[in-house]
Amino acid sequence: SIGGLDSVNNGGYDGFVIKTDTAGKLVAGGLYGGKANDFFQGVDILRSSGRVVVIGTFKSPDLSNNFSSSQYGYQLNGYSTTNTAPPSDAFILSTGSGLDVQWGRYFGGSGLESGYSVRINQVDSSIFICGATASTDTINFNAQLEFTLNKFLNATVASTNNTDGFIGSLNPKGALIWSRYYGGDKPDLLKNIVVDERGYIYVVGDFDSPNSVRYPNGLGSYNFLSGIIATDSAWQKKWGGGTDGLFGKFDAKNGSRYWASYAGGSGTETFWGVEVGLDGDLFISGSTNTDNQNPSVTNPVPIRKAISSTLRGSADG
Repeated sequence: SIGGLDSVNNGGYDGFVIKTDTAGKLVAGGLYGGKANDFFQGVDILRSSGRVVVIGTFKSPDLSNNFSSSQYGYQLNGYSTTNTAPPSDAFILSTGSGLDVQWGRYFGGSGLESGYSVRINQVDSSIFICGATASTDTINFNAQLEFTLNKFLNATVASTNNTDGFIGSLNPKGALIWSRYYGGDKPDLLKNIVVDERGYIYVVGDFDSPNSVRYPNGLGSYNFLSGIIATDSAWQKKWGGGTDGLFGKFDAKNGSRYWASYAGGSGTETFWGVEVGLDGDLFISGSTNTDNQNPSVTNPVPIRKAISSTLRGSADG
């Protein structure tokens, strides 16, 4: 270990962070975790100071001893430094440029959470996270939501063992500003997030949920709500079937949705990477096994100025 992280494994898998110089020489690095299996999956830096923030999925409940109870001991909406919600929570760790630990936070409810991606706003140092949750409690916090039925829509994970995506915002000291679900009644998750200087955040993920859901109306029958995933202005409003890629734009101040779109056909699409240009254009990467040239495909993957417009193998990027 070089820096403020651990030099020995704490049990099971530990997360690790390393820093190299421009020649690839190790400058700092080490392990972080507890007695169970813990993983880091996303990382970002604040360029003005070199500060590092990482996110992952932690099963260890014994990490709160690393922090001052006076500063980090409060519990807010299931978001605390004492992980009482097995089997896993998202975990966010902040370090200095030399990887000296500043603070760490769990994020989660009574179910399973996985933390996939973290980005720092280079203007105000606020932090944005995304991942997947199977909790029916504590995830919606201070966010401006599109529907009044969010309790029902996002509680479906309890009876179906599915997940929703989550998005959240933290201040530079790790306090939660807002967080929210995003998903339907099938397995959905958000895998990457990016923020621009205009105050917009963009997310990508994999969604199995169609764009409408039925809910009990209290009269022995059901009502239907549409537009829960893709907006009316979406590039692809209709779910293509199977697993579709999902990309969307949200307000960094309160989590409200501007727009969101599916991207996929009758096969399986997975989205992994997203970046935003200076002009606001999005660049997204992923994979698909939908054959656009097959006449039986009713919802082909939208292609414009294609590198290749045909499927060349069992799955292509």
